Amino acid sequence: MTDHSPDKFEIAILCALPREFDAVRSLLDEDYGDIEPENESDPNRYIGGKIGKHEVIASLMADMGKKEASSHAAHFSRSFLNIGLGLLVGVCAGAPKDQAKEDILLGDVIISTAVIQYDYGREYEHGFVRKDTVSDNLPRPNTKIRAFLKNFETEHTGLELQQATSKHLERSYQPNKSEKWGYPGLEKEEDMLFEEGYTHKHTSADDCALCKQNPKACEAATKAEETDCKSLGCDREMLIERQRLKTIKTDKIKQPIPMLHLGVIASGDHVIKSSSLRRELIKNEKVIGFEMEGAGVWDTFPTIVIKGVCDYADSHKNKGWQRYASATAASCMKAMLEKWSVGRQARGGTQSSVHTQTQSPSGGAGGQVNHFSGNFHNSGQSFIGSQINSGGGPINL
Repeated sequence: MTDHSPDKFEIAILCALPREFDAVRSLLDEDYGDIEPENESDPNRYIGGKIGKHEVIASLMADMGKKEASSHAAHFSRSFLNIGLGLLVGVCAGAPKDQAKEDILLGDVIISTAVIQYDYGREYEHGFVRKDTVSDNLPRPNTKIRAFLKNFETEHTGLELQQATSKHLERSYQPNKSEKWGYPGLEKEEDMLFEEGYTHKHTSADDCALCKQNPKACEAATKAEETDCKSLGCDREMLIERQRLKTIKTDKIKQPIPMLHLGVIASGDHVIKSSSLRRELIKNEKVIGFEMEGAGVWDTFPTIVIKGVCDYADSHKNKGWQRYASATAASCMKAMLEKWSVGRQARGGTQSSVHTQTQSPSGGAGGQVNHFSGNFHNSGQSFIGSQINSGGGPINL
């Protein structure tokens, strides 16, 4: 009988939306079905499987947002004690360009090098100020993740990852599932990036008196299915032309190769539909993506956020790109796992750097000073030290 005990799983995959989870499950090389959690009080449902050489355990959250993500990940970590890597896979909003000034298109994939909580701070008379001290910030990824991601910034390995992502996207979702998961940009949904400040609203006074009086978008204009940009008559003169997108349209490329962008992701409890807030976060925090769960998972597992871009965090967003963006993110996830080395790490959680010194019990001027530095695992149960120096005696940790 095959061993599907909780202890065998070392890779956790978390999704916030059903279509994200469907995209991930479609890419399992082996699907073990339901896996019972070790913790009987755990309300999460888990699906086990295999991707390449890795035993993975995937789960769908009950809802979106940081709070749900934090609770979900906490149960996850208590039921599966040997998780060494958490992957948050799904969809996000994207900045118009990454920090290298490369265009970000819908369906491109954003990979986190860091996550910030953009809505964690204080509200003053003059406006909101984010708390950004060292103690308030989320810790940076551990050394293994940083080294792993750094390789994808090289031309050779980065191209390999992009090609592998495209291969998985084509093999797993084409051609029999092309209508469901395929690139929608040529026929169904146009990739449209409008000038900052141009809002999505009713253009006719007969349609909406509120939009006539108020320059801001109304809720009716953003919620109803029939109020997409084409139906509302959003001004195409306000579209930003992008060369890569122009080539896709001119050459009628049915399955373009998504680009992969590494950078900082902003995480918060609000869906951003504001191009001005988008601009501020890009300017002040150097972010390239926006989502709602990363900050909730970050302190529980060593985490990489992998998300496909489905909108531009402005008022023109719609859900027409979510399936394709879910598919590109899941394909990138599989390509990354093919390069992730096997090996157990400390039990669940990101690592926090520590450097301190303690006086030996003998005390006084002649007492020995013990120095230690390294990484404490946030579960409080393990210390991964890079340096331990004791003035003559062992340090009990």
